[in-house]
Amino acid sequence: MSRLVIFNSIDDPDFIAYGEGRLIKSNLAFTAMLRPVTARQLITDLWPEMNDVLRSALAASSMGKQLRVDVDAKSADGRDLVFDVRLSALDDRESNDNSLVVVARDVTADRTRANILEIQATTDPLTGAFNRGQMEVLLDQAIRSARRRKMIGCFIFTDIDYFKTINDSHGHDEGDRILKRIARVLHENLRNSDVVGRFGGDEFAAILTDSDPDEFGI
Repeated sequence: MSRLVIFNSIDDPDFIAYGEGRLIKSNLAFTAMLRPVTARQLITDLWPEMNDVLRSALAASSMGKQLRVDVDAKSADGRDLVFDVRLSALDDRESNDNSLVVVARDVTADRTRANILEIQATTDPLTGAFNRGQMEVLLDQAIRSARRRKMIGCFIFTDIDYFKTINDSHGHDEGDRILKRIARVLHENLRNSDVVGRFGGDEFAAILTDSDPDEFGI
């Protein structure tokens, strides 16, 4: 079986390119997933996100190393994809010394699942604010950063008065609506750099970095 047949039989998009990005060869999966290739075309015209990656790969290959990195891509039909990409110098005496062989594996589904699991592990499912565990991690990081930079920050902790009465009188659906509203009000009235979390029940907290307590009348 020829190397070209093997190359084209791979299900993931692979290609060989010179260091400056001009394509030498690409397989059928590359055309199917990304877009058709014309003669002497630059990989960065087809896959712009590869621009910085190629330079890093050349630097790594000069030290005898392989570069492996996640690279975003836009598919031929407009979908957002993520590829686990491995780039290494082409081991072929007849090839240009600056050529690279690139093997890309579609990991979009894996990365999406990982992101979903991370969100579930760090956020409160009802309000979308960070949960208690993640707030404790972020607070520890904020304290360490403030000490290192000799800056002042604020930690605000609050709860909702008579929340149990609201739940008992109007039901849990109304209680949930109020909790979501409180989280939204906190987000809308704090800076983008501030962090909002729900500690549980009717308890909320906010981490305000680089903030003077006098601003809040504390």
